[in-house]
Amino acid sequence: MRTSDTVLTVSNLSLTFGRGKTALQALDNVSLSVKQGEILSLVGESGCGKSAAMMAILGLLPKRVAHISASDIRLGDMDLAGASQRALRKIRGNRIGMIFQDPMTSLNPVHTVGFQIGEVVRRHRGVSWKQARQQALRMLDLVRIPDPARRLASYPHELSGGMRQRVMIAMALVCEPELLIADEPTTALDVTVQAQIMALIDELRTDLGMSVVLITHDLGVVAAAADRVAVMYAGRIVEDGPVEAVFRRPSHGYTAGLMRSLPSDGQVHQGRLQEIPGSVPRLARAADHCAFAPRCAFAGSRCRREVPQPSDLGSGHSTRCFEHASVFAELAENSIVRAWR
Repeated sequence: MRTSDTVLTVSNLSLTFGRGKTALQALDNVSLSVKQGEILSLVGESGCGKSAAMMAILGLLPKRVAHISASDIRLGDMDLAGASQRALRKIRGNRIGMIFQDPMTSLNPVHTVGFQIGEVVRRHRGVSWKQARQQALRMLDLVRIPDPARRLASYPHELSGGMRQRVMIAMALVCEPELLIADEPTTALDVTVQAQIMALIDELRTDLGMSVVLITHDLGVVAAAADRVAVMYAGRIVEDGPVEAVFRRPSHGYTAGLMRSLPSDGQVHQGRLQEIPGSVPRLARAADHCAFAPRCAFAGSRCRREVPQPSDLGSGHSTRCFEHASVFAELAENSIVRAWR
């Protein structure tokens, strides 16, 4: 539901790659919203549709192979679903900033970081190169890059992984967007740099008053940084709600599997983590039942013949699970859940 303080609204977003027998159903009726100033985290294993959903929203998927349908996609009061590519180009990098997964391949190796940040300002704000350079310098300083004046003339290969990620953040925020989409912003960084990057995003979120969609598979990052979390599996959001509510009362078999896979003291001493059995289903078509049922210890006959609809658990927490009471009861003594209780 969209309210006056909702920055992003997505209703019933579906995405199919290809046509006919070779078609792949990447997203199936995904709905989400992001309020002003909040961090929403999309969680799930690789291939579940987290990045694809954001790329579809931004119009970055090739129309000849990607077929998108949605009841509603809105940035504030602007209809993104019906927007032209020209209109979307004005939005991307301006009202919506995006941090892509790999800063080494996302940055152009033949241009300096100062040029690349300044080009964003020039394209969207129409300022002179002198003004663009001043903005680039201000942003490098804002993202805590040492000696920013000298780094303006640096090429991506001359920077460390953490510094390249900060440059990506600077590019995404230089036009002070309403919404930042951060796709695995801490991938391949050591834990100290990860903490610094997440602290920086949170600080800039507060200073600039923007909203953030954080794409990750790391529940530790979610617990530390996010306000709300949406758990995705096989192209569907299977559980969502405030982070505290989901961590206190995980209520879907897949969320339970993710919780059990987190290391606890006992598991560390035993030398083995609990894995989720089975494998991810093929995406040839949307499942006509709970897609997680073949891997779920709680699945009953209903789970194998019907698609669960969202069940309201209160406090903005919902799950697509017929057996959510059993899931929580089994996980209630899990050390991770106890820590949140």
